[in-house]
Amino acid sequence: MRDNVAPLKKDFDFLSKEELEELYVGLLRNLPKFKEKWDVVRFVYEFVTKKHGESVATKVAWRITKHFDTLFEKGKFVDFYLPTEAGVRLFEELIHHTEPMEPVPKQGVQLHLTAFFNISRGVSV
Repeated sequence: MRDNVAPLKKDFDFLSKEELEELYVGLLRNLPKFKEKWDVVRFVYEFVTKKHGESVATKVAWRITKHFDTLFEKGKFVDFYLPTEAGVRLFEELIHHTEPMEPVPKQGVQLHLTAFFNISRGVSV
């Protein structure tokens, strides 16, 4: 799984830490709007276009599309796309510029997202 997202890391190198956080938070806050795969790709494309132009956004959108099933999955109990474990790990590694994290147990992804929301709101964990 780590190898599947490794090529994506270099496509996000041009985004600053603040831009990566803004994109990640934007994705998480807009999850209910992502009924189709293209809704997610469109969101990322529009975000990158505003920051870096269409040519860079097209490259990123193509890479997201190519690795979509690794990064996102349709929710089991909701009718929209959610980040997979690999998707969460990719953004965490990019934002914090860390080495690849150890895999999170399947049930741990929800706990990880809850912790992220608490941290972003300033609630101590």
